[in-house]
Amino acid sequence: MILLVLLCMMSVWPFGLIQSEKICSSGDTEEYAHTRVLAAGSVIRQKFTAQESRLREVSFTFALGTVMYDDTSIEFELASVSGKVLVKKDFSAAQLKENPQCTVSVNKWIHKGKQYSFTLKVKGNRTSDIYLLETPLVQNFAPGNCGLLQNGQTLQGQSYAKYVYGRPLNGRNVIFIWAFIGTIGFSMAEIFANRKKGVPSILS
Repeated sequence: MILLVLLCMMSVWPFGLIQSEKICSSGDTEEYAHTRVLAAGSVIRQKFTAQESRLREVSFTFALGTVMYDDTSIEFELASVSGKVLVKKDFSAAQLKENPQCTVSVNKWIHKGKQYSFTLKVKGNRTSDIYLLETPLVQNFAPGNCGLLQNGQTLQGQSYAKYVYGRPLNGRNVIFIWAFIGTIGFSMAEIFANRKKGVPSILS
């Protein structure tokens, strides 16, 4: 029982399995723009600096025109600055038509303050009317976004994006949860010990 209590306490800190949520997203505004049409074979790359040490998910939004071919798809790839691929996922034309806002579950430990990027590659034989939504104004950039490129050319804005991070609990919260786990755990340990000895308890 004591070992279980200690493991539960360590899961809070130093293992950091219990975290609060931190959202870094583009500002809500009507000042939207979009990239040039993403022709078949086009590549969009958004660079960003990690705001916390665990990335839970990444979201971005497309603007769709009237022409959307069924063989069009978007390949998402999240990678470190060294090129190590962390997550890869495909979005079909049907998925984009249903919801042009795409969310990718990441759930990876990363390095806070280091640069990463997500890349969107357009696959298909024909060019659909598809664009990536971006924010042209600096005050509306998602925190961390630091460079948007289309086919290697730097664009003025940044992608309209949202990053959901897991943020470690502060010291006060850690101590509070430790105290709660410790109180419950050691109380249960004492109750079970007394039951073995035949001492009556409130759970009897």
